[in-house]
Amino acid sequence: MNKLYIVIFFCFLSSVKGQSFKLTEPDLKKLVKLEKGSNHTKTIGYLYLLENYKAISAKFNSKFYEWDKKAICSFNQKFDFNIEYWYESCEEGKIHEHIIFPKLPTNEVKILINKLFTSKDNKWVSQYEYEPEEGGCFYKIKQEKSKTTIQIYCGC
Repeated sequence: MNKLYIVIFFCFLSSVKGQSFKLTEPDLKKLVKLEKGSNHTKTIGYLYLLENYKAISAKFNSKFYEWDKKAICSFNQKFDFNIEYWYESCEEGKIHEHIIFPKLPTNEVKILINKLFTSKDNKWVSQYEYEPEEGGCFYKIKQEKSKTTIQIYCGC
């Protein structure tokens, strides 16, 4: 009987270890509606996280605009599954975002970028970069040993 419990225990451990993080399919219509309702104060990327993953921290490392000490222009936030988010728009006309996920295959991240941030002006210029020819939003996938980051820069 003890042997059976040991086998079951090891099967359980191997199944837990074999589970990996999977991206949640975005509901783009809902996200676009939410973005418009927020007067564009929340980005599609941030709304995707808020709608699909549980925030496990409040905003932290907050910075405020010089001209409006009540309006946040930069912050970090943590979500379930070791997902992290960083936003910065303290300089006029520029937005920087980083969405940090557990390690993901590049092709899955590209699919997410194509769904969330699709633009007729952007194209994949390399395996890791989705860019417009002129001003707009630039997306870069950064692969590290244990995490995958989508770096976003919007500006002229």
